[in-house]
Amino acid sequence: MNAVGSDSLFAELFVAAAPGRALDLKVFAWRHGRPWRQSSFEQYEPSEPLPAYTADLQAALDLVEAVRPGLNWIVARGRATALEPLYGAVLLRGQETLATGEHEASAALALLCAMLKLNGRGL
Repeated sequence: MNAVGSDSLFAELFVAAAPGRALDLKVFAWRHGRPWRQSSFEQYEPSEPLPAYTADLQAALDLVEAVRPGLNWIVARGRATALEPLYGAVLLRGQETLATGEHEASAALALLCAMLKLNGRGL
């Protein structure tokens, strides 16, 4: 059984090939300060629906608002160069950039990466 920390969750989401329900459960465990066990996903019996944090941009935005209320955000799709990820996200306080995230698989994953970077820095 492992505690889900911001840094370890960021590392896992950053390299994820695609959104997934097992990843959503890890985000849920992190959000609620619960330990994570590999068997948790198979045994998960929700008392509330498990948001699709890694696939659904609105679910990711709702999480950012719950964890970091009042921040501004920008989420974009597109590449300036062939080598950069397809999705990008920026979290701001006013006009100050606090954290950025990028991901190839989904805008939600890019936003979650930005949020976890910010949380890991303790800002």
